[in-house]
Amino acid sequence: EDVTTRLASGLAQATWAYRARVVVNAPATEIAARLPAGITVEPGEDDTCVVEVGSDDPSMLTVYLAFRWGCDRRRYRQWDEEWADFDRRSRSA
Repeated sequence: EDVTTRLASGLAQATWAYRARVVVNAPATEIAARLPAGITVEPGEDDTCVVEVGSDDPSMLTVYLAFRWGCDRRRYRQWDEEWADFDRRSRSA
C-alpha cells in the first residue's frame, strides 16, 4: 500500500460519523475497481471481501451500500426520499 492511498483512506475515514464493515460476495479486486480511492477493501474467503465505508448519516450509509451494489429501488419504495437525496449528492460531487 503506497503512502498516497493510505493517507487518502485515513482522511476519508476520519470524516465519517458512522462507519460499517460490510462483507460483500464478490472478489476484492472487482469491488475495489468500482469504489472511489480511500475506501478500504480487504480480501476475504471464497471470493468475498470486506469493505469499510462511512457516512455522516446512517440512512445515507444504507442507501449508498444498496445503490453501490445494485439494489432494485422499486422493491424499497420506503427509501424514495433517501434515494433522491443520494442522487442529488452524487451529481454535485
